[in-house]
Amino acid sequence: PGLDMDGITRRVPMFMRFGDGFYEAMPLAVARTYLGNAPVQIQLDKPFESGGVKQGWVRSIRIGETSIPLDRAMTAIVPYRETGGFRYVSATDVLRGTLPADDLKDRIIIVGTSAQGLLDLRATPVREDMPGVEIHANLVSGILDGTIKQRSVFAWIGDENPQPELRSVSVVGANYGLGYRNLGAVG
Repeated sequence: PGLDMDGITRRVPMFMRFGDGFYEAMPLAVARTYLGNAPVQIQLDKPFESGGVKQGWVRSIRIGETSIPLDRAMTAIVPYRETGGFRYVSATDVLRGTLPADDLKDRIIIVGTSAQGLLDLRATPVREDMPGVEIHANLVSGILDGTIKQRSVFAWIGDENPQPELRSVSVVGANYGLGYRNLGAVG
């Protein structure tokens, strides 16, 4: 998972570059496997020119009928559930056979740790010490139920090539601001 500037994990990269290739993140691979290895369809944004160089980015990806919006860093916003939204099962119970086999049948199982000393606890918007495995579970769930959100148009402020929607909001906001400046107090 990636960190925002304030140290909170809100998004996770969907692809990582290694050498000459790009590799999918675990939550995307798990969701694709669950969907019968559905192919990834990449949807590109309209390219633009900056400094004489043509640029663009992967706007979203589609697996099956699900579209996953991405930002310019190819990260997806994690749609966090309430705390306790996923069942935890002790590995000891599984290894000893004390957990009924039907409890795991037809379920997506992600193996991870929740122990503090193993350094996989992350600060998130819903909990200050969420295990990394639960962040991945939230993202897998969001991919499968289609609840991953698009980045707000206001998040584009400061981008070199802001979206047309932001320009419209800025113009409308400036007009309102100038109009209200000339009004006096209502008596």
